Amino acid sequence: MKAVIATASALLVASTTLAGPPPAGKDVTQIVRQVDETTLKCEQITYDFRFQPLEGAPPSIQSASGQVKAIMADSMEASPFWLEIDNPNTDGPIGSNPIRIISFDGEKFYELDYEKKTLRWAAAEDGGEDLMGVAPRYMMIEFVHPTPFSDELNGESLKLEGTKEINGVECDVVHVVYAESMGEARWYFGQKDHLPHRVERLSGGYSVELDHVNPKVKLKADEFALEAPEGFTTTEYERPQAPKPLAVGVEAPDFELQSGEGKTVRLKDLRGNVVLIDFWATWCGPCKMAMPGVQEVHEHFKDKKVKVLGISTWENGDKVNDPIKYMKDQGFTYGLLVEGDEVAAAYKVRGIPTFFVVDQEGKVAYVNVGYDPEGEKNLVKVIEDLLSKGGV
Repeated sequence: MKAVIATASALLVASTTLAGPPPAGKDVTQIVRQVDETTLKCEQITYDFRFQPLEGAPPSIQSASGQVKAIMADSMEASPFWLEIDNPNTDGPIGSNPIRIISFDGEKFYELDYEKKTLRWAAAEDGGEDLMGVAPRYMMIEFVHPTPFSDELNGESLKLEGTKEINGVECDVVHVVYAESMGEARWYFGQKDHLPHRVERLSGGYSVELDHVNPKVKLKADEFALEAPEGFTTTEYERPQAPKPLAVGVEAPDFELQSGEGKTVRLKDLRGNVVLIDFWATWCGPCKMAMPGVQEVHEHFKDKKVKVLGISTWENGDKVNDPIKYMKDQGFTYGLLVEGDEVAAAYKVRGIPTFFVVDQEGKVAYVNVGYDPEGEKNLVKVIEDLLSKGGV
């Protein structure tokens, strides 16, 4: 879940008003390390949460509030939890008017929807996690993570920005730049309890703030099993068949897109070349992890009849310059095509990054979905085989 959250949204910049300057003599790494150790010791926890979009966030990110209960298990995926989301149209106290409850009792996932009057459930192995939707972003998942703040401790940089009070708790404010271009966050760590009380996930465009944090509760996983109230319909969730991208051997759909330099690029005009297509987005962490490898493929075949194209798709908002700026800032020199949503649909892309290799005759020769550390080697081999068959 942590990776999913880290990779789900556009890079945004937010500001915060601090109550004071960074305390003199405090070691920011030691602060985070102590929070990591304390958070890991929280075997059970409850808290209220408030989820809010940061300035400039896309309209899809909406405010929410509710309650969370969680029990730490051997792994994050096995940790029972209860997430109650309040009705945003009421002003009552948190927990007084639930609109949706999502929970996991260690064996089954449940979704109780008060608007639709439905209870859906599924065993974990039968796609129960699908019922969670965007729910993990509302939770402070570090409380059920086996290495809560390892990403922060191993990030590119940590900076102690000052102090700020969060719901009556004096906090150290720590700005994090994560490794491998995985974005930024601003954390608020309690000075006395050494626990997280707020996070601004700057790379996600939202914040999660906690109140009434209680790490000394006594919970039982069977309390998280849900039953349908009277008048509700109960159904077992069935995972739909995942749609697949275009298959190897079919004709690659032609397209016409603008490059980062404003030039028109048509696939049919590249006939006779091997074309590597990478569908990606600036908010997609795995996409960005894959891009250095795509650059190496580009450089490896720079003197061959090979074209490498990154097609920017599913960008939030209308800032077409975002992918252009990102490519330039990172020093990537392979081709960039923007506003590729319709092309992604034509290629039946359902997740990114998705890679296609199109052969010299315009047919799909290779497809891969997701970031693969060995992906660069696979792409090089596929392209070399095609060049060899083409006599190039």
